[in-house]
Amino acid sequence: MKKRLLTLTLALAMCLTLVLPAAAESGPDYSDIPEDHWSAGSVERATELGLFQGMGEGRFGRGEPISRAAFVTALVRLFDWEEVSPARPSFSDVTPDRWFYGAVETALAHDALATAEHAFRPTDNITREEMASMLVRGLGYTSLAAAVSDYDSPFDDISTNRGFIVIAYDLGIVDGVDEVKLFGESIQVRAEIKKLVGMSGHADKNGLIEWVCGFQEKPRKIFVVHGEDSVCAGFAECLKMEYGQRTYAPYSGTVFDLLSGKLEYEAEPVPVKKKAKGALSTVYARLLAAAQRLLNMVKRIDGMPNKDMGKFADQINSLCDKWEA
Repeated sequence: MKKRLLTLTLALAMCLTLVLPAAAESGPDYSDIPEDHWSAGSVERATELGLFQGMGEGRFGRGEPISRAAFVTALVRLFDWEEVSPARPSFSDVTPDRWFYGAVETALAHDALATAEHAFRPTDNITREEMASMLVRGLGYTSLAAAVSDYDSPFDDISTNRGFIVIAYDLGIVDGVDEVKLFGESIQVRAEIKKLVGMSGHADKNGLIEWVCGFQEKPRKIFVVHGEDSVCAGFAECLKMEYGQRTYAPYSGTVFDLLSGKLEYEAEPVPVKKKAKGALSTVYARLLAAAQRLLNMVKRIDGMPNKDMGKFADQINSLCDKWEA
């Protein structure tokens, strides 16, 4: 649940404004959040939890920037930290008379902010990188972030806070870009990008049949290409005989001209060679590489605070317990 809220908080903050302090709206029915907008559910949930408040006059502030002070205030609410207000301020630009003073000091007390900075810059617009860094720090992974700072970043535009971004990405807190390159061409992303954690994300046989039969006009041709040869052939035959679909289960290498509707070349089945005895499967090799990566990480974090090492050890043991059960 906590991870889901973290993702929700970051997603909202990247596209919505937070103006504080202000009285919470009587309900999450904001004029600038259409019911069919991808963030509508998250906005409603965040409002119910008291993490975000609107701008007043029935507006939430979609599409506008969010300040560093506002995000930290929401962060403290998210983690449900008890607010502290020391007599002496920790940052030169965050004085006790500012409305966000307690939130900033509380976040600092829980190591969610970098202590090396003398100024907090509360009114500056926060960046995605800064959001991810604060969230990961708040989770207690600061030392671990330092240990993985030399790992490859999932994004090519990150030069600082690399370790925090790597962890945030692995946790599913940050994901997606505004622009991608396909065959050398820059393409603007106009959809919400999600990360599916798992080996497979397609429907089963019944789900595929329901999807195929849902078209108002039958497809001119259905190619069944995913699965064992016998499974593909069987499913294609099922769609053809029971549902009247025009199907074809080609072998790898077959060429079909979609414009003319002609079969240009029909490939022959190629038997799969059995691996030599003792050879490692590709998946098992990946598993060994992951284990070696974990071992290297354990060696590098020697000397970090006992609290962090204890948390890391508990996570490893929990994973082992899951697979040994």
